[in-house]
Amino acid sequence: MKGKYLKSFLSLSLTAGLIYALGPDGAQSDLQQKAGNIIKQNCSVAGCHTGKDPQMGLNMEPGKFPGTVIDVPSTEKPSLKIIDSRNPEKSYLLMKIKGSAEIVGNQMPLSRTPLPSESIQTIEDWAKSIKGGASAGAQG
Repeated sequence: MKGKYLKSFLSLSLTAGLIYALGPDGAQSDLQQKAGNIIKQNCSVAGCHTGKDPQMGLNMEPGKFPGTVIDVPSTEKPSLKIIDSRNPEKSYLLMKIKGSAEIVGNQMPLSRTPLPSESIQTIEDWAKSIKGGASAGAQG
């Protein structure tokens, strides 16, 4: 039993130390990088959200993402923002990748296997990390 507590304590200490070392901006930056990698592998691929004529006019290529999605109205549902920095739970991108009944069209990524729950959670965590303003999500 003592070993179990020690293991939990060490894990918690490591996590706290990492958050302290990264700081709030570092933790947000790490999430943005992870979310960006998921977007790069699944969304900014040929025939989707890349190039001169991306689907729905939304270019999500590295160097453009996340600036093209934060507080930008969705083309399909202009009343919703692609990533809503003030209300991340209402972000249209999250609805699209989760396959919500509220979306227009189909679940993303289109014609591909839906994202695994871990990837969706990473994008959701990133969206929540920028809550309160788009300045934290500047392009990078």
